[in-house]
Amino acid sequence: MPEPNCPPPGSSAAAPEPTRHQALDVVVLVGVCAGVYRAVAEAGFSVIIGGVARLYGTWRFWR
Repeated sequence: MPEPNCPPPGSSAAAPEPTRHQALDVVVLVGVCAGVYRAVAEAGFSVIIGGVARLYGTWRFWR
């Protein structure tokens, strides 16, 4: 007996296409990373970007 939450055999659930807002988020994030790298060079880059990535991930999770 199949699981009740499984799609029927033969059906395909395609992943949704990324929206324009998601693509814009990625472009902005890469731009911020590049700007921070130019400002602080290699010394503080990993610390700053790590913190920003955690904040961004938390924001996207709760959004």
